[in-house]
Amino acid sequence: MVDINDLLKQVYTVAFRLTGQEEAASALVQAALPLKNETHRWQQNPLPAQYLIKSAREVCHLFLHQPPAGKRPVKAALPDTPGRKNSIQSALLALEPLPRVVVVWRDVAGLPVTDLVPLVQQPVADLYRILGQGRRKLKQQLA
Repeated sequence: MVDINDLLKQVYTVAFRLTGQEEAASALVQAALPLKNETHRWQQNPLPAQYLIKSAREVCHLFLHQPPAGKRPVKAALPDTPGRKNSIQSALLALEPLPRVVVVWRDVAGLPVTDLVPLVQQPVADLYRILGQGRRKLKQQLA
C-alpha cells in the first residue's frame, strides 16, 4: 500500500527527471492522474502499491507520445553546477527519450524494467541493453 502523498511525490519525481522542468512535470502528473477508469481509487488512502507503477507508467507514456510543447534546451532548463562538467539532471536530459525513460524508471524510481514492456512494446532484453547504453552515456557526460 502507498499513501497518496507519497505516490504524488514519487510520480512527480519521475516526471521531473524526464522533463527537467517543474511546470512540465506538473502538467504530466496532472494529465496522468487519476488514472482513467480508476478514479474511484482516490477515495482510498492508502492506495494499492500497483497504482504507483501504473501511474508512473502513464507519466512515461505521456512523455514518450506527447512531448511537452515549447521544450527548452537542456542548458536553458538547468544551468551547470559549478565545479562539475554537467549536473545529473542535465546529463539525463541529454539522453534520447526512450533511454531517458528506462534510466529514470529503473535508477531513479527503482521500478522493475519488466514493468515497462507493456508501454514500449520491446523485449526485456532490449530494455536492459537500452538501460546499459543510457548509463554509459550518463557516465561519459558526468566524467
